[in-house]
Amino acid sequence: MSTDVIEIAPESIINEQTEEVTAVKSSSKKRIWLAVIISVGFLFITASISLTVLYFNYMKEVQYYETHFFPNTIINGFDAGHKTVDDVVDLIFAQSQNYQLKILDQDGIVAGVIKAEDIGYIIDITADVEEILFNQDEQRWFFDYMEPTSHIITYEFEFNHNLLRNLLLSFDVFNRSKMKMPENAFISEYNEEIKGYGIVAEQRGSTVNFTKAFELIILEIYNRANYFNLEEEGCYVRALITSDNPRLIDRKTRLNRFTHTRITYDWNGSEVILDGDLIHQWIIEEDGEFFIDEEQVREFVNFHARENDTYGKTWTFVTTAGVSRRLPGGGFGWRTDRREETAELMELIPNSVVMEREPIYWLRSYHKGQDSISDSYVEIDLGNQRLYLYIEGEKILDSDLVSGNVSKGFTTPEGVFGITYRERNAVLRGATYTTPVRWWMPFNGNIGMHDAGWRRSFGGEIYLTDGSHGCINLPPRVAKEIFEYMKPGFPVVCYY
Repeated sequence: MSTDVIEIAPESIINEQTEEVTAVKSSSKKRIWLAVIISVGFLFITASISLTVLYFNYMKEVQYYETHFFPNTIINGFDAGHKTVDDVVDLIFAQSQNYQLKILDQDGIVAGVIKAEDIGYIIDITADVEEILFNQDEQRWFFDYMEPTSHIITYEFEFNHNLLRNLLLSFDVFNRSKMKMPENAFISEYNEEIKGYGIVAEQRGSTVNFTKAFELIILEIYNRANYFNLEEEGCYVRALITSDNPRLIDRKTRLNRFTHTRITYDWNGSEVILDGDLIHQWIIEEDGEFFIDEEQVREFVNFHARENDTYGKTWTFVTTAGVSRRLPGGGFGWRTDRREETAELMELIPNSVVMEREPIYWLRSYHKGQDSISDSYVEIDLGNQRLYLYIEGEKILDSDLVSGNVSKGFTTPEGVFGITYRERNAVLRGATYTTPVRWWMPFNGNIGMHDAGWRRSFGGEIYLTDGSHGCINLPPRVAKEIFEYMKPGFPVVCYY
């Protein structure tokens, strides 16, 4: 069996070992610090390099934004980000060259287009764009980098007026050889359909006042307008007198006062129409006033009086015995009072009257028409001293009579006459007599039919030596009966 012996090292050995351990620890600390120092130095160097790079890059951007706009910079609608002044100027100039002004004619149709490039259109905005860049703080590019900004530059521009003038003159709308002068409105010729006058509207023409248009177009270009309407801007030469001209309307109205008159005459049974178709030929103008030519009115009245009057004509009459006789008219028939009728028309025509009327007669008859004797009349056969009364073709009475005393020169004249009037209980007066009668019916001046109660007989040859002063003496009962039928103008035919 062995026995382990524990030897205890001497103190010196222990101290040596302790020193060795201490030395090792000291060496380790030094290495650690060295490593720390080296690491810190490396970090410092690295940081310095990074800061230098950052500073270099920052300054590089500062220098860049001295000549370029920040991103999100909008100028006149363009994105100016990263663009130079020249770039932005070019963009805005290019935009300005898109400007054009369309010229519209009087119908609203494009008559020509003015383009910026055709008139030397130029702008100068460099200073304005530079000012925007100058006010940009490039030192703060990092902070303002993403902040949007917007700018509007209102710029002045110029263009060549001579180029504009030449361009305008090349448009058909300004070509004098193709222009048509306007025409004034005027009173139309007399129109039979409307029985009057109308107004012919003005013709607008196509003549342009170039001087006025040129000056206004220049202003419109400076105002950057896109359309210029020649009609709306009053550049067309217009008629001086238009259809709504008050004086023209008044003139038409005054003329139509005459022509709108329509008078339908019953001129002794004939229809005569007087309207504008004839009246317009009678209108005369003096010092701006309209009148009716009285001489032509008088001629109108005279013409129709000659055509329709029957006074003074020779009548053909078939007697009860069937004998055809031609007899003078005497005081019978229709006779127009020409003077009064002319005066009346001169009053009526200017007042646009529409009426039916008869002319004013100086003498009227019982029947109308050229055969005024017709079928109702008194027939006096002086040769046979007989009287017949016909009403509507029927003989309703016949009687003996006594006519004018032939021997004393009071012979009753023959002819066709008309009753002037009738009167009850008249007194007939002459140079040598005063005779009351109950039934008085004059037809030829102082000659008429009347009762002769003082006579005991009628007919035969009494009239030759014991006749009247020219009147037709009748038995009282016959005179009374005839009296009931007599009216002014009733025909009385006397013959031998």
